[in-house]
Amino acid sequence: MYKVYQAETVDEAIEVGLKDLNVTEDDIKIDVIEAGKRGIFGLGKKDAEVKLTVINPELKMYESLDALKFRHTRLEKEANITENNTVAETNVTEEDFTEEEARDEVDAVTKEVIDVPNEIIEDNTLVEDEEVAEEIEEAPVITEEPKFTFLDAAESTMSYVHSVITEMGIKNDVTYTIEDKEINIEIESDYASKIIGKRGATLNAIQEIAQSYFNRIYTSYGRVIIDTENYRMKREEVLETLALNMTKKALQTGLPVHLEPMPANERKVIHNALSNVTNIKTHSEGEEPNRYLVIQKK
Repeated sequence: MYKVYQAETVDEAIEVGLKDLNVTEDDIKIDVIEAGKRGIFGLGKKDAEVKLTVINPELKMYESLDALKFRHTRLEKEANITENNTVAETNVTEEDFTEEEARDEVDAVTKEVIDVPNEIIEDNTLVEDEEVAEEIEEAPVITEEPKFTFLDAAESTMSYVHSVITEMGIKNDVTYTIEDKEINIEIESDYASKIIGKRGATLNAIQEIAQSYFNRIYTSYGRVIIDTENYRMKREEVLETLALNMTKKALQTGLPVHLEPMPANERKVIHNALSNVTNIKTHSEGEEPNRYLVIQKK
C-alpha cells in the first residue's frame, strides 16, 4: 500500500503523509519523486512530491488505506472481549503496548499457568507432605539426574507457550523445530496480530518468559525463538528500511537521529545494516528496557 503526497518541501510532504496515514516514519518507506522548486517571483514554482509506502507488517494486514487510517476508531468499536476472556470475532490488528507494558501483561497471565513441573525443584528432591519434612531433613540427601532431556524441555516449553497464549483468551496451535541448540516455536492463530503486539512487544515478552521457563527446567544452554506469521523476518526487513531512511535524514540535516527504544536484537539489525556505510556511525544510549539507537554523520 502506498500514497503520494505533495507540499512546498519534501519534509512538509512527508509530515502531511504521516498525519494522513496515522503512522510514523519507521512504518513506511519514503521515495522522493520531486524535490520541489521555489521559483522566482512565483514563476517556475513546483511542489515537492513524495511516495509513502507502508512496510510495517502489522499495518500491511489492513485491506485498504482507509482501514489503515481509521484503525484506532475501528478497534474501539470492534474490539470486544467477552466475560470469559475469549476473543470476539473481530479483526484486532494492532495492540498499543510498549515493551514493558506487554511484559507486564504476559507476566500477569503466567501467574495463572503452571510454572514449572512439580517434579523439578532446585535440589532435585521431592517433598510430598509437610508431615514427613522432618524425616527428610534428617535423612541423607539423594540427588537425582535431571529429568528433562533437551527434547523434553523443548516440548514442555512449547506446551507452556500454548498455555500462556490460551490464558490470554486467544485460540492457537503451536509447533516447534530444533536446529542445533535453538528451539523455534511457531504460533498459528487467527489473532496473530494480538500475539505480536505493537512492533512485536507482546511477542518479545512471550519469548522472554518462554526462555526463562526453559532455563528453569533445563540447566544447559538452549535458545528459544518464538514467531508467528513470519513476523521476525518481516520485522528485520522493516528495520533495515528504517535504517536507510534515517541515514538519509542524518546526512541531510547533519544532526544525530534518535530512534525509539527497541530490544538488543533489533538494535543489532540496524547496527549491521549500517556497518558498511562509510560516512555514518551508530551507537546505543540509555538503559534497558529503554535503550535506543543513535544514527549520526561522521
